[in-house]
Amino acid sequence: MLVLDVLKKSPARDACDAEKIEGNGCVVARLLNGSVNNHCSANGVVDDVGGEGLVVAPQRYLTPNELRCLHDANDITKGEENVEISWVNETNKESPPSFQYISENLVFQNARVSFSLFRIGDERCCPTCLGDCLLSQKPCACACQAGRNFAYTPAGVIKEDFLEECISMTRDPPKQCLLNCTECPLERSKTDDFPEPCKGHLKRKVIKECWSKCGCNKQCGNRVVQRGVNCKLQVFLTPDGRGWGLRTLEKLPKGAFVCEFVGEILTISELYARNKEKHTSPVLLDAYWGLKGVIKDEEALCLDATCYGNVARFINHRCLDANLIEIPVEVETPDLHYYHLAFFTTRDVHALEELTWDYGIDFDDLDHPVKTFQCRCGSKFCRNMKRISTMVPGINSLRMLKLIKLVNADTGIIPARFVSDTMPALSQATEFHLQRLIGPRFQRYRRLKQAPSMDVRKETEDGKQ
Repeated sequence: MLVLDVLKKSPARDACDAEKIEGNGCVVARLLNGSVNNHCSANGVVDDVGGEGLVVAPQRYLTPNELRCLHDANDITKGEENVEISWVNETNKESPPSFQYISENLVFQNARVSFSLFRIGDERCCPTCLGDCLLSQKPCACACQAGRNFAYTPAGVIKEDFLEECISMTRDPPKQCLLNCTECPLERSKTDDFPEPCKGHLKRKVIKECWSKCGCNKQCGNRVVQRGVNCKLQVFLTPDGRGWGLRTLEKLPKGAFVCEFVGEILTISELYARNKEKHTSPVLLDAYWGLKGVIKDEEALCLDATCYGNVARFINHRCLDANLIEIPVEVETPDLHYYHLAFFTTRDVHALEELTWDYGIDFDDLDHPVKTFQCRCGSKFCRNMKRISTMVPGINSLRMLKLIKLVNADTGIIPARFVSDTMPALSQATEFHLQRLIGPRFQRYRRLKQAPSMDVRKETEDGKQ
């Protein structure tokens, strides 16, 4: 299809700032001074270029991807969300990657996900509630499943204490709790003859929302994620080489719901089988793996937004101090192996600020289903080993590897002897950064039983520091 035909029918014409399309195929463009020059000859050549900055777009044929992107420039969701989400590229002529936009998770093939009213008993819903459950004098059944209290405030944001606990469980090594599978689906799905033991799955807090079997209405304060995206967002090409990203066009308060991660629901076996190359967009639904013993293949699930997904597929990674955190949300099924993964802000986010979340990737784990990458998050807590030497003065990758292997096997504390003997010039701030960088890794060495146990307080008493 010709560019001109698309522009005539698409709202992207306004984005191109074209004033008029002549019959001879000349796109009349706005001049820098605000006036319009529309003198085009029959062959499309400009007769009069009195205004500075006149641009004439010649006709050419579009590829299917270019056609789709141009048509959806004002709303990449194609009407699937409550609000329009535009995309912009202020850097080059690149278009967003081709994918099918969906607003709800869809089962690919073998994943066992059942939405049944019959399977939700009265103890797992609140059929007697009226209006807004948050206004009730006592917590309803849905609130009791989330710790006898609602996670949301009447303003629709996560409560401060609940959010801080979620952040601590995810980012603070001493408060992290890893649950080990009896037989890990990740290891079982590999073709290795000798699968490794489970590396552990992070324990998380879960939000339980009301649903269709509850007596409250759709505007109940305990129905946030299921109402979809309501904030103003925009997909944009990052200027620093990190690819496409997502930013907010309005200020967001701390604890605000942004969107959920939507994609195809796959089993881990399907994830490995559908492509020999590692995927770039899978998210494991592993919050309960360590609590269920041996997990069946059809219950070991993940979300893959490579081909089918929503706006969350554009959210970039940032180590540790990202402004979003992912929280499991139970809505329409009591099955512990399936839930929604919702993103909430960890602090106030300013308009036009990029939205990021920590993928939880261990850049040293080459067996992880998420393809590792050269991290460019810019965080001073970046976990990418290749960037350590520039982040922490005096420490190169070799020293960092030695340091990780000597981390205390029980507490994850950096051995004071190693720090004092090999890096005496390290400041207290640098030691803090090292501790935050190494914390997520020490669990792996604890399982391998290769790290010597060193008690920092004992070393201090013995005068060995």
